[in-house]
Amino acid sequence: MKIASAFVARAIRSGERVARIDLRASLAQADQPLELIFEGVQKTAASLHLRISLSGGPAGPVVAGDLFTYGEGPAEDAPAPERFFPLRLILDITAAARQIATPGPTEVFLEILDGHGRELSDESLFIQQVELHTPDE
Repeated sequence: MKIASAFVARAIRSGERVARIDLRASLAQADQPLELIFEGVQKTAASLHLRISLSGGPAGPVVAGDLFTYGEGPAEDAPAPERFFPLRLILDITAAARQIATPGPTEVFLEILDGHGRELSDESLFIQQVELHTPDE
């Protein structure tokens, strides 16, 4: 079930805020798992490691988890156009959301890393929107 969504529709650089979500209502249902869904993520030519962090309160940022894209190679060598259809990436943020000291506005940050864990500060990733969900039964 969708709880909240944030329209992004732009390329996000490593270290940038992706969205602001409100955890207040979702934390009231503490027994429910929470997922962040990244919709319309543009496929990448190289494989990327995406580290997602949440920040909202005096405790500072909390790493919510990691997602990965798998390199598709250069677009001009694509044998079929569907190879580059946008991705839907899902991350369980239940534990990280519970670490946020104060329910309310929470910022979602994206760090883009290479396969060796090095930050790619010049890399960007297009994301259409971010949604906060409880998993469908």
